[in-house]
Amino acid sequence: MRRFLAYLAALLLVLPLRGQDFDALGTKLEEYLASMETMTAAEKASECDFLISSCRDSLVRDFVAGKLYDHYFNSALMGDEEVAIHLIDSWFAPGKVSFADPLLLFNARLWADANRSSLLGKEAPELVLESPGGEIVRPLESSAGRYKVFFFYDTSCATCKMETLYIKRFLSENTFPLDFYGIYVGTDEASWARYRAMNLSGEGIIHLWDPSSSEDLPHKYGVISTPRMFLIGPEGKILGRGLDTRSLETLLGTLSGPYTYGNPEAKALFDTLFSMGGEPEDVENVARFLSEDSLEKGDTLLFSHLAGELLYWLSSKKTPGFREGTRLFIEKYLSRVPLDPEISALASLMEDLLSKAPVGEKVPALEVHGTLLRRRCLLRKARKEGIFALSRKGLKFIVFHTSGCGDCERILSEAEALSSKGTNILLVDMDQLFSSYPEEADAAFRSFDLSALPMVISLDGKGTVTGKYLDSLSFPQE
Repeated sequence: MRRFLAYLAALLLVLPLRGQDFDALGTKLEEYLASMETMTAAEKASECDFLISSCRDSLVRDFVAGKLYDHYFNSALMGDEEVAIHLIDSWFAPGKVSFADPLLLFNARLWADANRSSLLGKEAPELVLESPGGEIVRPLESSAGRYKVFFFYDTSCATCKMETLYIKRFLSENTFPLDFYGIYVGTDEASWARYRAMNLSGEGIIHLWDPSSSEDLPHKYGVISTPRMFLIGPEGKILGRGLDTRSLETLLGTLSGPYTYGNPEAKALFDTLFSMGGEPEDVENVARFLSEDSLEKGDTLLFSHLAGELLYWLSSKKTPGFREGTRLFIEKYLSRVPLDPEISALASLMEDLLSKAPVGEKVPALEVHGTLLRRRCLLRKARKEGIFALSRKGLKFIVFHTSGCGDCERILSEAEALSSKGTNILLVDMDQLFSSYPEEADAAFRSFDLSALPMVISLDGKGTVTGKYLDSLSFPQE
């Protein structure tokens, strides 16, 4: 990251910048911000400070600070608002950088003041509210040891009405240890009573309001508009803000216990999505769809689980298209979000396996015991047993195989037929290597992805890998 920042900062030293230069700088900033998505809010704030302080020209500095603020103010990722508030407090409010319109600073400071008390990880502000019957309720003091959801709404809010449909479904199916508080932010008691009866009825909802408007909800919880939903942990800290019901359910699922990958429904979904193909672009299309449906809507946790399920599914696919698609998927998408340890370990393992014996490079310089298949002629046999260099001149295929494997038997039959037509093929029996030549077996595992057999590798006859994970020997790759 620092190397990228240093490069970007060098651009900021250009004096003066023209209009097209600002456009180019804006593009670089977008690349920079995308690369920072998986950082914590504190790390993002530190990187922003570094970047702004690198600017030597005041106009450039204002432009960069404004771009960063707009990004984090409008970000859908939960927690990014803390970075926007940091930029206001550290740069805009002290006058180190400026908005084009002074009114923007006034509004930004109001927004920061409204939200700074309810940021992620902070102690939830205390509330003293009333039930419909006039009873005084302190929701943070009740039901110790349980999660609490604060859903702030207004009876005139159309979005609130839509969200209540999802809330009622969630509560009817909910098994989480939580108390759900529906908090009316208005003061019209009759309107509130009608709303409870028509839109937010049912079990599991604790109805509260602040009829005297004494609790200063805009400053305590940033309730400037509705709906507004928070998740508060058993210890009283804010674990989620700006939530909708879908993201609330995902967050609670993550917090309540480890996610189990290999979900049958996910497998069925991916089986259907990939029923027409398994090329790298197919993997990219599915990954992009998952990202648009979760990550780009601010639901990092949902994307983390969806991406983990996809990687889990892809890890069993051995064709060249799926393998290359998996490599690109890990590189482009899995670096964007924190992953469960299980998926992080699987991603690291897959990266290591996929990097072995890359296409376009020389085959690893190993010598192993095997069987060389070749065209039979008067002075030589069709099969030769012995130890062979994998870089042997004229070799077109290497087949690593094992016993009791249906696909291995099919490939071996193809190899016999193809070798009779003049193609040189080396068969490496991994069972034999393990039992008689363990050092060779270990070297082969370090050099090739042998996590599933058969592993078929094609060569150009000069020792350069032209293909791997092949499922047929019918069409050797040149």
